[in-house]
Amino acid sequence: MLFTKIALFSCLLVLSSYADFSPLKHKTCDHKGTILSVTAENFEALKEGTKTVAKFKVGQKPKIRIEFTAHSNSETMKNQIKAKVEDNLLDFPQPGRNACKFGVQCPVVAGQTQTFEQEIEIQDNQKGYNNIPVRWEIVNEKGESEVCIIFLAKVV
Repeated sequence: MLFTKIALFSCLLVLSSYADFSPLKHKTCDHKGTILSVTAENFEALKEGTKTVAKFKVGQKPKIRIEFTAHSNSETMKNQIKAKVEDNLLDFPQPGRNACKFGVQCPVVAGQTQTFEQEIEIQDNQKGYNNIPVRWEIVNEKGESEVCIIFLAKVV
């Protein structure tokens, strides 16, 4: 009986850690790995015409979670975020680029499922960004993209 209660509590605890995450509408770009899911928290999905835009608020710290299967063995993985503002592709501020510090189990083994999770801070100087394409990549040690997604973002 005690074991059943502990098992049930453990299951509820695991499920509650996923409760605040919602699917993040995205497109894929050229990558070698297999993307299993892309979810995020602290954002609102807005339908604007035929497009879905992720609305973020200044001061919030949304978190993105990407589950993927790696295509290649790699000692390290890095993530990079770029936003297209007007005609410029800008590096998006982030707390670190080493994906191994954000859930990816390094060294990475090809075929192994990985979960990357990173929180970013939406800053005041980003306010007014409207429907900007954000490109999020996780690259292996050879510089090859294992994960590449693009989603539209709006900052209010």
